[in-house]
Amino acid sequence: LDQDGRQHMVVAVDTIELRSRVSAVLVSVGDEPPEPSTPPARAAMDAASTNASAGVVLRLLSQRELDWVNLYRILDYVAHDCGGKKDIVRAQLATADEIDRFGAAANRNEVSGDDARHGPLKGAPPTRTMTLAEGRAFIRRLVKDWLVSL
Repeated sequence: LDQDGRQHMVVAVDTIELRSRVSAVLVSVGDEPPEPSTPPARAAMDAASTNASAGVVLRLLSQRELDWVNLYRILDYVAHDCGGKKDIVRAQLATADEIDRFGAAANRNEVSGDDARHGPLKGAPPTRTMTLAEGRAFIRRLVKDWLVSL
């Protein structure tokens, strides 16, 4: 209660979720120790503070269900930042085959059923695709490698 007898209530809701795997290998040759490398989690946070796409990608990874729709949105942000999907391949962040298999699984209802991004599409579905678990692993690896490259 304030001085006038009014009751005030403040409600604040905030969520943060951080996930990280950190490993380090130190190899020293000679008299001077090598410069320590930046841990992947720190590199990701640094990238997110200076790169708008990185910030969105990290939010999508932490706040959204990793279904085909959100996984593909993440791929779109990485591709946009790199200059396109072909530039992801040029940067050796993923192979064209991985991107094609991922796209087929994400988009084709013959592959992913009701979870696919689209309904029926023309043409036969490809024979090489990914499961949702493989798609999640592919996107996580792509994002990790992309963040390190920034």
